[in-house]
Amino acid sequence: MKKTMSIALLCGAALLCGAAALTEPASSQPPQTTTYHYALRLTLALEAATETARKLLPDILSYNPREPVRYPHNGRTLIDDIVDVFLSMYTNGKVTGDKVGPHSDLLDGFPYLGPPHGFTPKGIKENL
Repeated sequence: MKKTMSIALLCGAALLCGAAALTEPASSQPPQTTTYHYALRLTLALEAATETARKLLPDILSYNPREPVRYPHNGRTLIDDIVDVFLSMYTNGKVTGDKVGPHSDLLDGFPYLGPPHGFTPKGIKENL
């Protein structure tokens, strides 16, 4: 599952941002030149789109052990509700949540997350 997810993320990055998304951070494109940035410009002003692209596509996810861990400012934890953060950034604060909370069933050992949330799109169960 982990390998499949990694491949999907790499393919998604390549589709969204081109092959440059797969390079080392030092040689990657600035956020304002990516396809992703242009897509953000559909709903955000230039400065907001640039700042949002920098937050969503950081070259380096910084972490300071002296500061509280919280995405997007200082690393991220397993209980950070990243989808809510992304939705808020994409919509400039107009949509603040997806009404699905983060995992609360963390495990003491690897893989640390409990089973996936039990969401099944309507109509799927009836057709199985």
